[in-house]
Amino acid sequence: MWIVLSMLVPMASSTAQTQAQSTLAQASETSPPLSSAGQVRALASGHKAIGGRVHIVGIVTAVSGYPRSFFIQDSTAGIDVEQSDTEVHVGDRVDLSGFTGPGHFAPIVVATRVKVLGTGPLPPARRVVHADLMGGEQDSQRIEVEGVVRVVSSLTVYGRPELVLILDIGGGTVRVLLLDNGKGLSGNLVDATVRLQGVCISDFNERRQFVGAGLLVPSSNDLKILQPAVADPFSLPLSSIRSVLQFGRTRHRVRISGVVTYQDSGHFLYLQEAGDGIRVQTSSTLKIIPGQRVEAVGFPLMGDYSPVLSDGYIRVIGGQQPVTPAAIDASKVLDRPGEFTHVEFDQQLVQLQGKVIESRMQVGQRIWTMVSNGSVFDVLLPRTPGRADSKEDLRIGSVLLVTGICAVNVGFDRNPTSFSILLRSPRDIVVLKTGSWWTAGHLLVLSAALFSAIVLAAIWVSMLRVRVRQQTRIIVESEQKFRFLATHDGLTQLLNRNTVIAELAAIVEAAKDRSADFGVLIVDLDHFKSINDTYGHPAGDVVLRECAGRLAASIRKSDVIGRYGGEEFLIVLSGLKGTTSSEACERVLRAVSESPILLADREITVTCSIGVAIWSGGPVTPEHLIADADQALYRAKARGRNRVEYGAEDPSHVSLELSA
Repeated sequence: MWIVLSMLVPMASSTAQTQAQSTLAQASETSPPLSSAGQVRALASGHKAIGGRVHIVGIVTAVSGYPRSFFIQDSTAGIDVEQSDTEVHVGDRVDLSGFTGPGHFAPIVVATRVKVLGTGPLPPARRVVHADLMGGEQDSQRIEVEGVVRVVSSLTVYGRPELVLILDIGGGTVRVLLLDNGKGLSGNLVDATVRLQGVCISDFNERRQFVGAGLLVPSSNDLKILQPAVADPFSLPLSSIRSVLQFGRTRHRVRISGVVTYQDSGHFLYLQEAGDGIRVQTSSTLKIIPGQRVEAVGFPLMGDYSPVLSDGYIRVIGGQQPVTPAAIDASKVLDRPGEFTHVEFDQQLVQLQGKVIESRMQVGQRIWTMVSNGSVFDVLLPRTPGRADSKEDLRIGSVLLVTGICAVNVGFDRNPTSFSILLRSPRDIVVLKTGSWWTAGHLLVLSAALFSAIVLAAIWVSMLRVRVRQQTRIIVESEQKFRFLATHDGLTQLLNRNTVIAELAAIVEAAKDRSADFGVLIVDLDHFKSINDTYGHPAGDVVLRECAGRLAASIRKSDVIGRYGGEEFLIVLSGLKGTTSSEACERVLRAVSESPILLADREITVTCSIGVAIWSGGPVTPEHLIADADQALYRAKARGRNRVEYGAEDPSHVSLELSA
């Protein structure tokens, strides 16, 4: 999670100012004030960074997204200035007086007087690479970076729209915030190589430790396009599907070609070429018939197991060239011949046989759980509005031959754990054997046969009775285990990601008829990576299990909770409105941190941050609610963690923060 320093520091500025004034009243008036930004930044944390007098002359390098906050830089360093009532602009030469404050990462200046002396040249921007940003040495300084734009999006900060770029600068990415919302920029920035100048801002944890960096860019004039994005991305060199994310990969978009094997219009499609498959995420609603050859352009990213292309563009280049599905054995899909798991058919069109052990509907989608040679997998029939489920009469025990896309599911460590088959239509199902059912004729024939054999059967009844009970118990236990493994997370025993999202979708669908308010919470354990790094992954598993249990205990039985991924959990709370939403969310927030967690011979306190999206009517999708809650979670992280934030800055709710 990326945190803008100027969004965090002001939350504590009024406290810092009160402490500074109280300390100053007791200090000697003869003590000379600090006269440079470098002297302020050299202060130690704690009481020595609070209340010292400051008198600095410097150049304004950025006006942050938070009101009454800006950055200045002199010949020694750059620093954040808070609580200024004087309007300043980038390039102003200012004379300021005030007090030192501790900040959240580095010392700051709490200004009591700011005088604009005129204008002056901006300090030179130091050219840096990703490694130079580590540790926070460049914090509050003007820097220059160069890289490839991966994503362009917008963000509202304190009521102002601002442009956000994700920039690959080699060795990693940084998030760039253009404070003028990209005013004056024209053309497409995605995949362009650019050079930017701005103020470096830091990401940190509650122990004031550096964890990442970003860039605050005052104006679009500080952005220079070194290499424009290709006007026609389909003119890029053609790459093979297998080469995506292999050694020596490009930082730019890639162009691939393949035959369409599956399409979910407006969301994604699957391509296959020369025995390799790939998922292309695209918002295109162009109707494509499976078997048509297309070209796709997008950015390579890691998927659940195999690479995917994000932000894809699609064009049809050929007619029907149907792909022959690969006939596979379910027990060989996740093959482990040696040290590594071998998953040959991920994202490819396959065909396999199995027996139905469960049939269910989830949000209008038919799902069968099947078993073949000891391997359990789900088969999903796509949702088609207005069309009856022609395969609804499939009975438990039916043997099917199914054709669809093999999608591998992974655990939190990204190792393959199971797989599902995505069907394209009911025509992808061939019934080889229908599950048996009893009729009056069957019973009559069976009774006659049993009567004629009753004498011989009596000898075997007593012997077989015990055996039958044992086998029945084994079958029932196996089916229960298979069903549980298909829907639950193995570590926390909560619903897994696919199941909890499906439950959310069902609630959204039902709410349209009942007009019942509900809330979606994304809960993220704060600084979980540091727990793994400090105590080891087994300890991290203990923390995940304990926090999962606490979260589950804090909600009602009618609510829904699942593991969303990594250290994130997704909760759906029904009946939220007014003050009840704040009370319910605060109860969830406190559940995690109310008591320490015992790890071997030590105790640690774990906190969490929560993003909340409230539904109270109107058209909405699960994806929109999750995105809204995720954006609120981002703000909770940005505002200091261990707190609750509501989606879309909903003024009817207040942010909740637990005291340290």
